Amino acid sequence: MRNPYEVLGVEVGASQSEIRKAYLNKMKQYHPDKNNGDKNAERMAQEINEAYEILSNSGKQDYARINLERKKKNAIDLIKNLVYISDARKKELINFIEQSTNEFEITRCVNKATIIDQQEKQKIELRQYKQELLSKLDKEMLTVYEKMINCARTKAEVDEISKKIYRNKHIKLLKKIPFISQKRKNEYLRQIINSKDEVEIQFIMSTAYKQNEETIKIFKQYNMDIMVSMLNIDEISLIIDALQDGINIKDIKEFLEIYLILKSTGISKTSIQSLSKLNISEFTRKKLEELEKTVGQETKVDRSYCNNNKKIINKNKIYNEKIINDKIKEEIIIDKYSDFNQKR
Repeated sequence: MRNPYEVLGVEVGASQSEIRKAYLNKMKQYHPDKNNGDKNAERMAQEINEAYEILSNSGKQDYARINLERKKKNAIDLIKNLVYISDARKKELINFIEQSTNEFEITRCVNKATIIDQQEKQKIELRQYKQELLSKLDKEMLTVYEKMINCARTKAEVDEISKKIYRNKHIKLLKKIPFISQKRKNEYLRQIINSKDEVEIQFIMSTAYKQNEETIKIFKQYNMDIMVSMLNIDEISLIIDALQDGINIKDIKEFLEIYLILKSTGISKTSIQSLSKLNISEFTRKKLEELEKTVGQETKVDRSYCNNNKKIINKNKIYNEKIINDKIKEEIIIDKYSDFNQKR
């Protein structure tokens, strides 16, 4: 039944005279004799009588006990139906409710149980979310990010790590794309680092791959694809930079032919100077001059001292021996370049 205080329209703790007065007023309104067999009035009159009996001196204690037992039962049923809280914790809370004699304590215990259950649910969901992310990583990524992911306390933190992984993964892929100029590649890298979502990164990568394919088509068109395949990624970058700067493709091809000859015979200042005397484009001449400046920069003497004051070891001895044969190589280089010119 409904709360007897609500039925009579009095406050909790009302005096017997107030309860009696409210009872009489309600019965005048809903008495069956005054409502000509109205079923609703009969039901209300019955509720009013039951409420008055409960709130009379004889029934007050019984109502308080019944109401407390009802609250206990509802609270215990609610705790038993919680999904994520442990059985041991449920048992502890139920024991507390069964021993409690205060309605406020029971309500507080139920609220506490609901909060604990919600927290456990979030922990389980977070664990599953972390596991899903970890299962997508390769061994290399796993060693870097596993500890970071496991230490994350919220789903938002895991999402941030996931974005970071996605960005770094595509940064690595971008660096491996061979036929994009370094300037353009740096621009794409900056865009990926500053990107806010995966869609934006996918768009940047698709643009990079498209540009890569266009450059490959140009190389195939001018029969440069085989020559380019003989270069490392830094050397390819120089060729792409020249292409992006609008240098004539024929001039680039000429430099590439000469550079491959130098690579096959050994790059030295003498061989570069010999080739610079030939009838070559301004671009090729400029690149040879730049190449000449770099020759010998990595041949500084690396001195290593032994504890017994042994003689200094020159690790560039092999390089120095090669310089002796420069004159012989010069003739080979000129012959090879002549063969290239005839083929062109």
